[in-house]
Amino acid sequence: MRRAGAQPLLTALTALTSWVILVAWERLSELPGDLLGQVFIGIALIAATGALLRLASLSWLVVLSGQLLVALLVVHGFWGSGGLPTPTSVRAAVEAVASAVDSAGTYRAPVGDDVPTILPLLLGGALAVHLVVDLVAVTLGRVAVAGLPLLMAYTVPVSILGTPTAWPAFVIGGACFLGMLFADERGRLERWGRRIETGDRPRGGALIGAAALTAAVLVSAVLPSQPTLTLPGFGTGNSGPVRITDPIADLKRDLVLGADIPLLRVKVTSGPSTPAPSYVRLTVLDEFDGKSWRPGDHPRPQSQSATGEIPLLGLDPSQPGETIGWQVSVTERLASSWLPTPRYLRSIEAGSDWRYGADTLDFRAVDDVTTAGLSYPLTEFRPTLTADQLAAAGPAPDQIQDDYTRLPRAADSLRTVAERETRGASTDYDRGVALQRFFQSEFTYSTRIAPGNGLAALEHFLSPDGREGYCEQFAAAMAVLARELDIPARVSVGFLSGDRTTTDTYEFSSHDLHAWPELYIAGAGWVMFEPTPTSHTVAVPGYTRPTAQPSSGPSATATPSTVRPSISAGTKPRPETGSSGQDTSSELLTTWLPAVGVGAFALLLLGALPRALRRRRRARRMAAATPEEMWAELRDTAIDLGVPWPEERSPRATGLALAGTVNSVPEAPAALRRLVTTLETARYAPAGEQPPLDDQLAVDTETCLEALRDGASPAAQRRARWWPRSLHRRTTRSGARVRQEHASGVVDQLDPPADA
Repeated sequence: MRRAGAQPLLTALTALTSWVILVAWERLSELPGDLLGQVFIGIALIAATGALLRLASLSWLVVLSGQLLVALLVVHGFWGSGGLPTPTSVRAAVEAVASAVDSAGTYRAPVGDDVPTILPLLLGGALAVHLVVDLVAVTLGRVAVAGLPLLMAYTVPVSILGTPTAWPAFVIGGACFLGMLFADERGRLERWGRRIETGDRPRGGALIGAAALTAAVLVSAVLPSQPTLTLPGFGTGNSGPVRITDPIADLKRDLVLGADIPLLRVKVTSGPSTPAPSYVRLTVLDEFDGKSWRPGDHPRPQSQSATGEIPLLGLDPSQPGETIGWQVSVTERLASSWLPTPRYLRSIEAGSDWRYGADTLDFRAVDDVTTAGLSYPLTEFRPTLTADQLAAAGPAPDQIQDDYTRLPRAADSLRTVAERETRGASTDYDRGVALQRFFQSEFTYSTRIAPGNGLAALEHFLSPDGREGYCEQFAAAMAVLARELDIPARVSVGFLSGDRTTTDTYEFSSHDLHAWPELYIAGAGWVMFEPTPTSHTVAVPGYTRPTAQPSSGPSATATPSTVRPSISAGTKPRPETGSSGQDTSSELLTTWLPAVGVGAFALLLLGALPRALRRRRRARRMAAATPEEMWAELRDTAIDLGVPWPEERSPRATGLALAGTVNSVPEAPAALRRLVTTLETARYAPAGEQPPLDDQLAVDTETCLEALRDGASPAAQRRARWWPRSLHRRTTRSGARVRQEHASGVVDQLDPPADA
């Protein structure tokens, strides 16, 4: 910890840097002005408290405890029901924080002003960030390390919103952090003495810092960015979209959290009896690296734009079916870099900004455009597939077989499951139907598990102790098992089915998002299967039931009103944590948060008590500066550091025992000899002939103490600071007792004085 009162400039710059970095958090709420003012006041009070406590030379734990108490008081002051902390006002503050937590989990950022505010949560988080930064940079003197929590705080709105913070904020924050580094180094140099002026001041550090900031801004501006799929996230409330780069990894969040938001409307403009649109695809995940499914990097030349006719990949041109016209309207809330289209697309007019991959037929934006507010017509082809047709299909083309059966490594347990559940099946179609039946009959739909579709997660999901999940796990697991059987497979992400709003119009919402596997079958192309239990999808495709009649839709028997998404409108469940999840969390925070805070504060104070007592004892002894007090301080320091101290021995014998311990400091052996001589004289000299006290005694003692500490390990030094063993060890003989023993001849029989 720094010396008392050191680096006031660093304290101020640290507070300023934290506030500048946290300004970016205003984008998370539509009430930014209130947040910035509250954070500014809180950071200022925390910085002032830390400066005062460090000025009193208190331990870092006491400083942090005091600052934490101030932070809690700031949150209470802004969100409690009264100025002074009372049970009623504290409860109001806790309930405000609990409401903010629920709101953050329910509504997307930036959270609007027409819902419960998240400002209490943002205020508490911002003050926590500054507590960590101030502790590391100022109290512990590790300014460079403080850049890590500052960087993490800066990236919070970027990761949630998916859009970068304006570059001036980055430049100002970076400049403030460079100021912290300069202030820290200046303080270190000034401890060596007065700075020597040499005319022109060196400007190398400032130039290097400015060049680094400029390079960071310029490089970030020219680096290419990966297209992203924007889905509602950070809850699913009434605010703007959130960009994510891994669509399947965020399905759970979008399915089970918050309000249901309309994202897409489809009007059926032509076709027999306005058939309901279903399985509207956004993107195809065709690469599996053992950790997750991701979209592959497929060429998308200008000739493959979303204008005109689109080829039917792998589908026999003579395949019977029906043509259906769509008019698609995307709401402003779905700002996606992937274009919603049906699985079998005949034609589309969405513009040249959207291009498809020849191997996937999913459309991705080539420029910085999104689907928000986009409207376009298209034509769907719905083939009439039969079980007999699919069962009689031949092998897949060699290129499809090679590209879509790759797995990162052999997973013996997964292959064992795949072979066991498809035993007796003779074709790829039969094996696909067997896998679908396996999931439908032996698994349970639930959103209570953690998301994940890597090999480790899938192995647990398929084990007898697993077998519980939602569409992400079902789609990913079936695709992996199919590839284990050398069946070309991939995963699609999009919407299952929407709600009919008029005779010919259907609305898809955030709760209609879904994932499903597709297996390649010659003559039919990529054929959709449905492993997710029908408790949440209602029906499986009709062509996957061998006795079914020909089917041109998801189910031969399902009607538009019965084909429901994984979580359907009107019956879309909340997270499976009980209907009183919000009340439970509020009650938990209201009941336990104050108790936990008080308990933690008490533990911090209790942990700092031994060190405080030891520091007080040392200060009292050094102020007295008598030989006995100096000798007692040397003894206690040795005991605290684990250095052997020969009890009941004379000062000379003890000094000889310590001589080898203090020789790490060149001046220490001589200082120890002088200290022993002064103590012996004080103890054994006749009454009235005691040596006069001078400053050299304290200097010699400090030298010996420094040598003891220098020779101890870092662990021993920490133990000596926080758990000094001398506090519970009996004290050595007092000087009065030694003089009494000397007068009676006892001391003479043990060890003679130095002058004897």
